[in-house]
Amino acid sequence: MVVISTVLLSYLALCPVMIVLQIFLLRNGRRPAGFILPIISFGLSLFFVSIGGTIDIYTLLLFNILTVILLATYALSKGKRNKRHDLDKMSIQDLA
Repeated sequence: MVVISTVLLSYLALCPVMIVLQIFLLRNGRRPAGFILPIISFGLSLFFVSIGGTIDIYTLLLFNILTVILLATYALSKGKRNKRHDLDKMSIQDLA
């Protein structure tokens, strides 16, 4: 039980850092790197779950909340970027 709580606390401490890093990477236009972080998060969740010894679906879902948040951030950024690209394209056409 002590191992699981220690692993959970270390994972929860890592979550805000990865979310901030994801937002930073997406705002600076590094889209492939923004997609790599959810993959890393999923790998870390599998690693942390395997440390606990028993793998049940609830523990796996708990550790993959960060993965879902990172994928949602990626999807929202993609929509905003496409909208911004379309507006730039329209302004260039207006100048021509």
